[in-house]
Amino acid sequence: GMGQVWRELILTRNGFLMEQDVQGGGVVSCRHVSTIYGLIRHSASTEASSQTFSIEYKDNTIKTYSSTIRDAILVSLLDFTSSKNGHVLHVSDVPTDAYRILPRTCILSSTPTTNRENQDVVAVLIQTLHRLHSVSSAAYAYIHSDTTVSSRDETKQMNVVEECGGVVQACRELNANVDLECHGIGEMGVQNDKMIVGTLGALWGIVGSLFHSMGGMTTQSVSTQVQKRQEVERTLCPIFQSISRLTCTSVGLKGTIELSTLSYPSTSHRRNVPILPLLLKVVDSFTAYWGLKILYVLLAGVPATLGDKGKGVVVQRDKEMEFVNKSIILNMPGIVNGLVSILLGGGGGGGEE
Repeated sequence: GMGQVWRELILTRNGFLMEQDVQGGGVVSCRHVSTIYGLIRHSASTEASSQTFSIEYKDNTIKTYSSTIRDAILVSLLDFTSSKNGHVLHVSDVPTDAYRILPRTCILSSTPTTNRENQDVVAVLIQTLHRLHSVSSAAYAYIHSDTTVSSRDETKQMNVVEECGGVVQACRELNANVDLECHGIGEMGVQNDKMIVGTLGALWGIVGSLFHSMGGMTTQSVSTQVQKRQEVERTLCPIFQSISRLTCTSVGLKGTIELSTLSYPSTSHRRNVPILPLLLKVVDSFTAYWGLKILYVLLAGVPATLGDKGKGVVVQRDKEMEFVNKSIILNMPGIVNGLVSILLGGGGGGGEE
């Protein structure tokens, strides 16, 4: 079509991503993977966009491609950069430029807060956390109070997805500015620790309300159920990305499992429904990817590097915390079976059991 050209992407052993013109055979561009800032797996609102992905570079350029093997290309880039280059890439469903406060070149060094530049970056990161804490706490309080009062009256129940609009925007802002391991936020003292735990509590409460909203879909038509699920899972995706980041902090790892919002009241049984097993029943593949990232962080702990990408130090693992998290999570009904099902190629199921 107009404005489209055929290109072949070649990833070399030395870590260079070459873009070759299919018709002419010439190399159009050649960049090292260390210059990649992030990957964008565009939301599948249409069949064409379901094949579209973009590569964001640190020099503020962005290149967009379309391929029938989009996910295979993205996975190849993720695997190569993490295993060969020690460079951890983030993957989002939207371009980050609309949500970034600082340029892509502004990142934390291995010694945060030791100079003015790092202090300015940290201040921006804290600002995004403050905003998400404020917005998510207010949204959870409103959604929870309404669903508690009107849980027996279907006609009065709110549209939870619509009420999450502000939360989604605040999550996207944090996701665009805070790296995958939440550097700059998790090392700032007790006050921030309280805010991280409070934000996680509110976000998990909202996640529970979103899953809960799918619990009464059995009386609806199949097409309506599918549409509702897609709306819910599109909303969950950026929230999962923020939860994954905040859970990487030491207080997030230790405090998550104690949150009262990790379960929600069932409408059909006199018991609470644990949320973590529901992460394994998500149908949308990208939302499911981030749900698995959350479980990985909780079960395995913080990734192995801190500071500058590829130049970090080994983190001292908190074995007691790992034991507690694994003992509780792996004993939740459906967790082990769900993980095995995903490994065998199954998965995806939905709301309440």
